[in-house]
Amino acid sequence: MSVAVCLLNYNSFEDTIECVDSLIAQKGVAFSIIIVDNCSTNNSVLEIEKYLEKKTFYSTVVWSENKIFDINATSNIYLIKSLKNGGFSAGNNIAIQFVQKHLSSDLILLLNNDTVVASNFLFIMNTEFKRIQKYSKKKVALGTMEVNYFTKKKTHSGFQYLNLFCGYVFNIPIIPSFKYICGACIMLDNNAPLLDERYFLYFDDVEYAKTLKQKGYKLYKTELTYYEHKLSASTSKISNLTDVYFQSMWRFFKRNYHFFVPLLYFARYVINIMLKQSKKNYIMKKYY
Repeated sequence: MSVAVCLLNYNSFEDTIECVDSLIAQKGVAFSIIIVDNCSTNNSVLEIEKYLEKKTFYSTVVWSENKIFDINATSNIYLIKSLKNGGFSAGNNIAIQFVQKHLSSDLILLLNNDTVVASNFLFIMNTEFKRIQKYSKKKVALGTMEVNYFTKKKTHSGFQYLNLFCGYVFNIPIIPSFKYICGACIMLDNNAPLLDERYFLYFDDVEYAKTLKQKGYKLYKTELTYYEHKLSASTSKISNLTDVYFQSMWRFFKRNYHFFVPLLYFARYVINIMLKQSKKNYIMKKYY
């Protein structure tokens, strides 16, 4: 089965180029790469175009209000220039819709642009997806292990768990919790539903897991391969992250677990006091 790999770029062309470099080296599986530039404010598009011109044939596509201009279907790498930044969910939705409307790929892989993969990564993911699909009575959503790009240490095994009392994410299920696949790497069939665009950033993948389950998907993971993740390399370029994080967190809980909201508010209030006290103690010990 062929795979369409969807990457989202925002002011981080260096990461995107390194990721594409690792994807171009893939063996044993047919694939295409869709890069969505989320209306970068730097020279990302120019730098990615310069890189691709040296590597392979590619197509540049302009996307505006769900309309596509200047498509060349002879390429296996597509650079889509979005005319607005709608956030993580909206950017990935552009890629998903492009694949569904214009390509014949069997599978869609949503992959963070600040990742690097081994040359057999797509082959293993493809093989595992087909194997699971044979015995699964539901549609498949597949994740895999994440390794820290810098330390090479495993950060999680494919699933993450949102604790419903405090709103923090853990690598093990601390009850009560909600299990989901980390949005940095999710493989789906080509009928994959769209992400909820009310989430600009954060909690988009948790909400997406809810959507997938409602659409009849079952979440799986494989530990036969992994991706190396630079962890928040792209989000570090975005201002007001704290505000965005809490907006997304409250939206998710109010939509899905409204009865936990009072407990969550209390837990966050206590944690905030503890963290501030801890910081104060650190300053006292360091300077006095």
